[in-house]
Amino acid sequence: MNQPNKLLSTLLIIVGVLMFSVVFAQTPPSGDSANVIITPPSGDNNNTGGTSPTPPSGDNNNTGGIVNPPVMPPADNPQPSGGGSIILYLTTPCSNVVYEEWSAPINGYQYRDIINQIPAGCNFTASQQEARSRKYPPVVNPQILGVKDYADGSLLRGPDWKIYVIIDGRKQFVKNWGELYKKYEGQKINNVSFEVLAQYPQILGVKDYADGSLLRGLDKKVYLIVYGRKLRIKNLKELANYQGREINDVSYEVLVQYPEVLGVKVYATGNLLRGSDKKVYLIIDGKRKLIKNLQELINYRGREIINVDGRALESYPLI
Repeated sequence: MNQPNKLLSTLLIIVGVLMFSVVFAQTPPSGDSANVIITPPSGDNNNTGGTSPTPPSGDNNNTGGIVNPPVMPPADNPQPSGGGSIILYLTTPCSNVVYEEWSAPINGYQYRDIINQIPAGCNFTASQQEARSRKYPPVVNPQILGVKDYADGSLLRGPDWKIYVIIDGRKQFVKNWGELYKKYEGQKINNVSFEVLAQYPQILGVKDYADGSLLRGLDKKVYLIVYGRKLRIKNLKELANYQGREINDVSYEVLVQYPEVLGVKVYATGNLLRGSDKKVYLIIDGKRKLIKNLQELINYRGREIINVDGRALESYPLI
């Protein structure tokens, strides 16, 4: 073989060896001969400058070249100081609650439930829970020295111009001028400080009964409500005038909110009453109806006409 052909053959051999070496270098080793597998990091954080080594899976976990990631020491766990821990309350205390009427006395105590709370779902405070029971008869708060003590039935007006009536040593809010005029017309209103008002617990959630209602207390006495006041029904004969009408059993707390009409006789249905102005009225179910003229009065010929004073007439609502 001549010299140029030898040189060409040698070059071809060298090129073939180089190409084989490149292909072999790009093929990953198989079997048990793999010592290290290097993979690029996943996600979008594949920046230049290095890769994260991970150990091979399966049976390829041979010693000699596995690079474990560094283990960071645990962070210091801060301990609470000697002052104690912090407690977070996630509930809201009730700003206001409304109670039902007191129950009948049981072993010297009375009880009542809360019928409304503000805001909804709030938690009752300790004082609100304690107010659900009391000794019977109620214990009147001790008087504050230097502060005048007002009797039951007194009207008190605070600096905010709200008016209260004292009932059983407690205060009840007078809701409007109509109620004030209807129940307490002509009665003195005492202007007092907030300090005086604060010594009287407030009565909440007491039902107001309409004129003509019959109320029976714990002592079994029956009263007729007339013009926002209570009129005692003295006997069964008088009570028979209201046959068929419901009698409401109520607590002492409810009864004392109505001033009592004293010294007024209860007249039966059908009685004719004549006042000082000579007007004649017919009594019907605890109310009075004006007899407008003589022709109408003739319908009651032979019936006695009873002369009464103005207070007796006013105790019967006008029909």
